[in-house]
Amino acid sequence: MQKMTTASIKSTHTPCIGICSTVFGDQICRGCKRSMHEITLWNQYNDDEKDLIWQRLESQMVLAVRQIFILVDPSRLAQQLLTLKITFPQQLDAHCWVIYLLRATKNQSIPMHQFGLTIRAEYQIFRPSELYDFIQDKWLTLALAQYDIQTNRALQQYQANQK
Repeated sequence: MQKMTTASIKSTHTPCIGICSTVFGDQICRGCKRSMHEITLWNQYNDDEKDLIWQRLESQMVLAVRQIFILVDPSRLAQQLLTLKITFPQQLDAHCWVIYLLRATKNQSIPMHQFGLTIRAEYQIFRPSELYDFIQDKWLTLALAQYDIQTNRALQQYQANQK
């Protein structure tokens, strides 16, 4: 599995995918899964702060993808993505690449085994677009839970400081 490095895309590229939902009042963007604060402050963050956000996003993506897919051959997945000219962040864990594959092919039926992937038995009846939606929903749930934990910790610290 590949892991991100400090000198990777994180410090220069935003996780934004261009479908921000925070403008509609969401605390967590349904596109990139960052909080409204992380989005608005992104350009003010230093590389270490951006790296922490990327690491959290990566771990959430991996958890969401692993629920549905078994990654049998990461190199085959990478090769197929390159062959199809699907842009994906090679610095991220290979499980994250599945999201990019599904986003690009979600309206097509593709043989996952040719991409080095196996769909878990309980999900094999679903179309790629539905699998993509399941992953996005799981990832959003993880992001919301993390946001709630952080918000509660900050509130508790604030309350403790007021005493």
